[in-house]
Amino acid sequence: MAQMSVDMDEDDDTPKVFETREYQTLLLEEAKTSNVILYLPTGSGKTYIAQMLIRHFGHELEKPFSQGGKRSFFLCTTQALLYQQGKVLQKNLPYSVAFFSGADAVDYWTDETWSKILDKYQVQTNLMPAIHAQTISQIQV
Repeated sequence: MAQMSVDMDEDDDTPKVFETREYQTLLLEEAKTSNVILYLPTGSGKTYIAQMLIRHFGHELEKPFSQGGKRSFFLCTTQALLYQQGKVLQKNLPYSVAFFSGADAVDYWTDETWSKILDKYQVQTNLMPAIHAQTISQIQV
């Protein structure tokens, strides 16, 4: 089993070593090769799987978006979860992480603003559904 040192508590600076469970490894491997949505109970390691996946594709995040770099979006269902997950990702990933919701008036951002945001932040935690359509519409697939 793989191990990864992560801090899942945004208020505790002591990293903990987690053993990757078999189902987490299976889900991670599936997510590496196809689009997946993880629907798992609280405490089952969704954030941990996401961190491992972001690290796996990290080399694709390094370039600015305007130069062909990729971006990772972590979608949350509540404002509290948005900030909780964003803080955990900031602590455990070597990438720039931003938190955005409808409260940030993203519906009124210009293409230039979105370009700057996508160049600056490699990982975004976004609140669903308010920001989903606007964020996704900015990305050329």
